[in-house]
Amino acid sequence: MATRLGIVNLNGCSYELAYDLLSQSTSENSSKVRLYGILHVTNNYVSWSRGSASVHTSGLQSIGTYYSRGDYTLITRDFTFAHDSNGNFSATISASLSTTFTSGNTSGTLRLPQIKRVSKINSFTGNNIDGTFNVWYTSYISSYTNKLRISIPSVKALQTKDYENGTEFTLDDESKEYIYDYIKNSNSVTLGAVIETWNGNTKLGESSELKNICTLTDANPQFYNFDFEDINSKTLNLTGNSKYNINGYSNIKVTISSENKATPLKKATMSKYRFSVGTSSIDIDYSDTDEVTGTINNSSSGTYNVYAIDSRNNSTLVTKLAEKEIAYSPLTIDKQNCSIVRSDGNVGNEAILTLNGTFWNDTFGKVKNTIKTVTYRLKKTSDSQWIDGKTAINVSATDDGRFSFNGKIASDNSDTYWNLNDSYDIQLTISDELSSSTLSLILNSAIPTISLDKNGVGIMCAYNQELGGLLQVGGNVINKEYVDYYDQYNTKLVKTNKRWYEGADIWKPIYRCVRHIGAINSTNKTIAHNVSDIDKIIHIEGVAITSD
Repeated sequence: MATRLGIVNLNGCSYELAYDLLSQSTSENSSKVRLYGILHVTNNYVSWSRGSASVHTSGLQSIGTYYSRGDYTLITRDFTFAHDSNGNFSATISASLSTTFTSGNTSGTLRLPQIKRVSKINSFTGNNIDGTFNVWYTSYISSYTNKLRISIPSVKALQTKDYENGTEFTLDDESKEYIYDYIKNSNSVTLGAVIETWNGNTKLGESSELKNICTLTDANPQFYNFDFEDINSKTLNLTGNSKYNINGYSNIKVTISSENKATPLKKATMSKYRFSVGTSSIDIDYSDTDEVTGTINNSSSGTYNVYAIDSRNNSTLVTKLAEKEIAYSPLTIDKQNCSIVRSDGNVGNEAILTLNGTFWNDTFGKVKNTIKTVTYRLKKTSDSQWIDGKTAINVSATDDGRFSFNGKIASDNSDTYWNLNDSYDIQLTISDELSSSTLSLILNSAIPTISLDKNGVGIMCAYNQELGGLLQVGGNVINKEYVDYYDQYNTKLVKTNKRWYEGADIWKPIYRCVRHIGAINSTNKTIAHNVSDIDKIIHIEGVAITSD
């Protein structure tokens, strides 16, 4: 059925312009179209003495003089229309009817399907900037040539080249260099591919751009060597070799000389080095001209990793191993089997120390490990000042790495006497060639059942010569007669064996005195105590005796 382009209504009829697309020629870039002039009679009939019809550029054609109700094709003409360079065609087409009875003109725009002239791009493959690529397209005119254009979309056209469909190709050096510089801080770039269609020296058009994310490969920095050494003087004295590593103790310093510096590739710049040992790592500034260093203390392993890192965060790893990795273990104190007790069933004035533990019984290289020192310090629990112990403690060691000691130790000034009424805090430090460990113990006070002294006897206390008296019970003087007790303390101030805690580790001695107030009567009585410089009165008590 023909497609209408236009129609004009006349007296008793109408005249229509219509067309059919007969064919299209890609090679000729043209279309063949058939045009119709059609009479539609709406009255019972129309008639005229003479008339003619036309379509487009066809001359007037004589028509009949009488037409009853119905449709009549008055004129048919075939035309070949040439499309433009893009394969498009659009034109205004007219038709006319002229009779002695009625006349009229009509027209319409004829738009024909595009005849494809420009090649269509279908695929763009390849994602390695330094690798190969392929572009596939559909070509409609065999006599036309096609050019491939590669670009960074919205940034720069990189290269354009004559291209055969599906031919493998690589980017030229100039394009690569531009890309390297453009992505000096990245490892990827989006590239676009476009197919251009040319008729000789005339560009007919181009196909839509296809994009592909392309990555950079083989761009890690060049880095081959570094030096290392243990700079911990303590471990060096034990191993005698700066290339050894005592795990957990050696301080490993790496050095990258200017001769061994890392070199970036493909327009990147160097960022830094990263030195790692086990779970520890540090970053080291990069220098193009100077030697750079970095140190990890207490190196946990004899495997040393140095990464050279560029501006794209690409890295190259160089690993070196210590000549000897020494798995030293710090000494341990068997606290369950360590103690300090008093002599004579824990009520004597001598202290007996028991020590047990294990140590690493092996050689560091230059020095064999041993228990080197055992020292201690002490203080009365009520004091704040520590005192260094004087006894030389010599432990016994076995081949399986155990050490032990059992013997008496002295208090201050090499005196083996430890006050019975005082408890002591004792802190021991045990050291081997490399490390040390501490142990805190408490020597409890002793309350002897009976204490004999040349001046008297103490019961449930140690006899205190400052208190005097023939008998002391629980730290108090007891004599046969109360009057003896009264006379002993009536005229002098006596220092007791007790102390008053002021706070902030300040302890003050406590004194006491006894005063006889004479006979008691019903009136108030005042007695001078005759004690000067009293800081605090802690306790007052009295005893009354009847005269009966």
